[in-house]
Parts: sequence; C-alpha cells; structure tokens
Amino acid sequence: MDISKQIDEFGMGSRHAAALRAVLEQYTPLVDVKPGYISVRPEGRRIAAYFNKTFTDVVVDPLQVDTVAVQNPGTNAQPKRTSTTAYLRVPGSAVSSTRLVELVLTALARQEAGTRWGGESSRSEVAADLAGQQCQTCWTELSVSGACLCDD
Repeated sequence: MDISKQIDEFGMGSRHAAALRAVLEQYTPLVDVKPGYISVRPEGRRIAAYFNKTFTDVVVDPLQVDTVAVQNPGTNAQPKRTSTTAYLRVPGSAVSSTRLVELVLTALARQEAGTRWGGESSRSEVAADLAGQQCQTCWTELSVSGACLCDD
C-alpha cells in the first residue's frame, strides 16, 4: 500500500501528517506502520521519530533534550532517557509542521551517525561529543560510544 494512503488512513493530526510527508520528500527513511504509530529511521539504524495520532516523539541528544524542550514551547522532554537516547514529545499543535520537520530531520541525521543495531558503534561526532560526559540517569562516565551502566 502507498505510504501516503497509509498516512491518511492512520488518522494523525493534519500538522503532523504534513510534517511526515515533508520528511519523506526530503529524506528516504525506512517507514514502519504499526497500529499505534508510524516510525521513521535511517536504514540499519534506530528509530528517529514515532508519529502517533495526537503527538510525535522525536529522538533528541540526551544532553540537550531539556534545552530543546524550552526552545520549543508546548513540547516536553520525556522522563525515560538513557545515556544515548532521549525523546522530545511534540503534541499536535505545539510547533509548526516546518519546525517538526526540522526536528525529525535532525533526529534522522543523529541516528544515521550513531550506533548501528547490535551495538556496533561508528566513529561519529555524536559519540565524540558524548565521550567523557556523565549519564543524567546513573551519573557514570559515558564511553566513546555513549554507553553507561544504565544500558546494561
């Protein structure tokens, strides 16, 4: 089935549907349609965003998620975080579809540069930025790949 038709049938808000369509025009992510969400991710990488019917959860740098939430009024940092993943919840009318596209494209780029499934880490700017930082959950020092004690 055509993804555009699946987006229509899914029933998400018009602003988020427009943002998802725009992301698909600017990037070629893998798209997975599930009963509760539509996810997008780079091939061979982790999910970058979950589009739900009334909100979208976007992967954000865990060291920046609170700042990103403040910069985008109406959004909020999700309490579940690890040293390598945090989510910004974007309710239906919190930001413009253009801003949501920017957030999702940034998340796709971040995931593309990050760790592959199975824990194979690449040498990326993201990993280099996390090395030596402290996990905001367990307060241990992050490895070069961004892993900590929470990830076990």
